Amino acid sequence: MKKQHVQLTQTDRDFLETLISKGELRTRSYRRALGLLELDRGKTYTIVSETIGDKLSNFGNSQVHLLDQG
Repeated sequence: MKKQHVQLTQTDRDFLETLISKGELRTRSYRRALGLLELDRGKTYTIVSETIGDKLSNFGNSQVHLLDQG
């Protein structure tokens, strides 16, 4: 059974995609936004952390922090 780690609203998804498409983000912000979008698409933390080139613990902690803030 596949876990859904993150479920974004359409508004959140559009906002993150707009941020990424502008190309003006700092690297850390870009990776976080990309990671959230990938998790929303059903990918696992492990796969996403490999995709964005971050350690699993760092990536997981940042996602929990961002989700807690809303």
